[in-house]
Amino acid sequence: MTDTNFLTPIEKLGDYYFKRDDYLILGTANGGKIRGCLRLSKNATGLVTASGRESNQAYVIIQIAKKLNIQCHIHTPTGELSEKLKNEIINENIKIIQHKMGFANVLKKRAKEDAEINGFKYIPWGLECLETIEETKKQIDNIPWKKIQRIIVPVGSGMTLIGILTGMQ
Repeated sequence: MTDTNFLTPIEKLGDYYFKRDDYLILGTANGGKIRGCLRLSKNATGLVTASGRESNQAYVIIQIAKKLNIQCHIHTPTGELSEKLKNEIINENIKIIQHKMGFANVLKKRAKEDAEINGFKYIPWGLECLETIEETKKQIDNIPWKKIQRIIVPVGSGMTLIGILTGMQ
């Protein structure tokens, strides 16, 4: 899946409608972060991000790097990597750089410095950027507005919620 205009389907279960961003799949990664990452990765020679060791963001960026056949550096806190992440770094283009972490801003700073030094595209932590909002706001086009009374959105970084609200305006 490389079409960022793909509208993830809506499923109705009982009285509830579910927007199924988990159906947006690229390699072993899935979810709405794929849209923003694909947009940010356009014309990139390499990708760099800061991510938790268990974060879906790491898997998304690795899958995009594999698809584009470019290098990828994932900055994480020190500690045991998940089996899923260990399996991904067998690829010679994928590099995990671990840091003794005090705060997330330390990881972000190290990742930004890496991107600048190598001329790679920096993908922000939590995809907190305008590109993610722009891609997500398109996703409201297939919501059955006349049939619903409320929208429930799980909020992590808040980027999906901001995209939905921006689209509704």
